[in-house]
Amino acid sequence: MKMALHSYVCVLISVTLVTFALGVVEFDDSVKQGGVRSCLYTPTPCGICGPTISVTLRFRNSLKPPFFDKTITVPRQPQRELFHFLQRAADVTGEIVFTISYSPMVGYILDSINGQYGSESDNSFWDFLSENGSYDCGVSVYVPKNGETITFNFTNYKNAGYILKK
Repeated sequence: MKMALHSYVCVLISVTLVTFALGVVEFDDSVKQGGVRSCLYTPTPCGICGPTISVTLRFRNSLKPPFFDKTITVPRQPQRELFHFLQRAADVTGEIVFTISYSPMVGYILDSINGQYGSESDNSFWDFLSENGSYDCGVSVYVPKNGETITFNFTNYKNAGYILKK
C-alpha cells in the first residue's frame, strides 16, 4: 500500500509538471544575493523538449546521523527540470527516497532525502548546488546542463552562510 501510494504521488507530480511545461531556466548573475543564484523562469515554445543529457547527482548528509554520501549518474535523459533526474535516480537505484512539497514562490522543494528532514529547531534544510553555487529555486524549476554535477547537501543556515536575525 505504501509503495502504491508513493508511485501514485510520483505519477501525479510528474503529470502536473508535464502539464505546466515549465520550460528553460536561465541565471542572471546580477540577481545574486549572498552567493545564492536566482533562477529566472523563461518559457520555451515547445515546453519540455531538450536534448539528451547526462547529469550526476550527489546526496550528502554530514550534518547529523545517519550520515551518507552517495553519487548517482543519470545518463541519457531528455533535458528537463531537475525533479525528473531526482526521480529517475530514485527509481533506478533504489538508494534514494525523497519527499517534496510545493511552494508558489520556488516550485517543488525537497523536504527530505532518505528520511532526513529539515527542521526549524536547528535551521537545517536540503540545499542544492552546482559548481556555480547554491540556487534559490525548487527542483521543479531548475534545468541542469549536460555533464553537470548537482549536490543535494543537508546543511543548516549557519553552515550555508546565511545570517539569522533574531
